[in-house]
Amino acid sequence: MVILGGQPTWIRGMDYPIRITNLDLIQDQNDGLFRLLFNSRNVINNKGDRENYKSLGVHFELEETGYGSYIFKSSGTGTKALMDDAQYYEVPKEAPSDGKVYARKNKTWIETAGDYELPVASSTVLGGIKTGYTTSGKNYPVQLDSNNKAYVNVPWTDTNTTYSVATTSANGLMSSTDKTKMDRLRSYTTATTVASLNVNYESIYVTLSANASLSVSGIGTTYNGRTITAFVYTSAARTITIPTSGSYLSMCGSSYTTKAGKWVEFNLTCIAGIWHIAKLEQD
Repeated sequence: MVILGGQPTWIRGMDYPIRITNLDLIQDQNDGLFRLLFNSRNVINNKGDRENYKSLGVHFELEETGYGSYIFKSSGTGTKALMDDAQYYEVPKEAPSDGKVYARKNKTWIETAGDYELPVASSTVLGGIKTGYTTSGKNYPVQLDSNNKAYVNVPWTDTNTTYSVATTSANGLMSSTDKTKMDRLRSYTTATTVASLNVNYESIYVTLSANASLSVSGIGTTYNGRTITAFVYTSAARTITIPTSGSYLSMCGSSYTTKAGKWVEFNLTCIAGIWHIAKLEQD
């Protein structure tokens, strides 16, 4: 026979407070635990009326709390035990036994994700990698610094390579002079006058609509070896003045009058800084 705290003890169950006395406790002779089994008990509701609480079927176990009292363990729902310190103690039910993982939150069992497994990192998935790779050829391992930040140490060797300008007997880089020559090869443009012919083009198609003086856009030895051919067409007779001094040397006189609907070609070649001028006309 056991009395909890020397006084009758109350348990608040599913619907009504249940009054428990020493006569309700039975000690199991096999394991020594005190158990309380309700099948039909008198209860007192909050108005003090006596009712018959039938077929609860709730199995309680008692466990010493360390304060000279006992606490109830129950498979019931929301059960609390009122102890001799005048406090109710929550008696949580066990988590569902369905193989899932549960945790307690706000006095309720909730399902959790269970044990977390870190996936392997890929181009589309954030995940973990493993260090310890051994250098192979130009493949280098990922390492961690003192702050666990990843980096790759590539053993570069700086080697300065000097290239010379290419010659007819040795490979190398193209000079700016050679690049200019390359750009002029088979170059072509159009114009409406023979004045200041563009020296950066080999062939220039001129549709002359007014009288003009022949000249080029650049003079001096820089242009030695360059050749310009101006293909001139006029729908009516036009007078072209040809320079004969200074940076020009004419081999076709100082003036030429075109024929309506006919072509005339002026060939200009720079030799020793002087543009030599020759003419070829259509009969």
